[in-house]
Amino acid sequence: MLQALTLGNKRVCAVDENMLLCTEDIPVHEAPYEAPWDILEVHKEACKSICSMALILHHSSVVPHLHTYANVYLLWYDCMRAVFHEANLQPEHRKYAFAQFIKRMPSRKLTVILPAVCFWVSVKCNETYSLTTREWARMVDAVHKGRGDDRLVEYNLHDLRDTEHAVLQLLDFDILKNQETIDVMEKTIRAQFGEAYESVEAQGEIVRIVCRMFQGVAIDMN
Repeated sequence: MLQALTLGNKRVCAVDENMLLCTEDIPVHEAPYEAPWDILEVHKEACKSICSMALILHHSSVVPHLHTYANVYLLWYDCMRAVFHEANLQPEHRKYAFAQFIKRMPSRKLTVILPAVCFWVSVKCNETYSLTTREWARMVDAVHKGRGDDRLVEYNLHDLRDTEHAVLQLLDFDILKNQETIDVMEKTIRAQFGEAYESVEAQGEIVRIVCRMFQGVAIDMN
């Protein structure tokens, strides 16, 4: 990820524990669109997915810091704004292909794989532990199964890597742009829980609190 932040528009793919650099363009397939997204419903489902992923990690004894998964929600907002930004909808714009790549996803796929990628890049920037591509793919699969639609949504490891590429391009590789906002949020929640903040029980409840906080705030596309 540190390499990615210094390589402009180079594509970064994570393959297990190793980082490989390549420069392929994401193909824009002219597949038919599904019915237009209900953006409020899409947002709610994405927030549920983020919460599910955080709890899956907790149950695996991997506890992300609050600022990691708070960042996931804020990156989700930033991605959606970038996808619908007027300039990025112009075919000549350098982000057009990446915005179209995201827009062409069926909503049930979008609301799991895009939050998973936002989570993935946040972990790589904020945490000391590492998780492989395949581990994130298994998490995506677990969330789909939890929603009961795993047979309705097809994806592979390349989908995960291509989505990461699109996200990094749409966000100009600025994964930590919301750090000041997150610091304020973390300070407030730490004060609320006091000495119990570090406990497993408190951390699980904090995941749910943050989910409810963001789920209730609609995406402002402006």
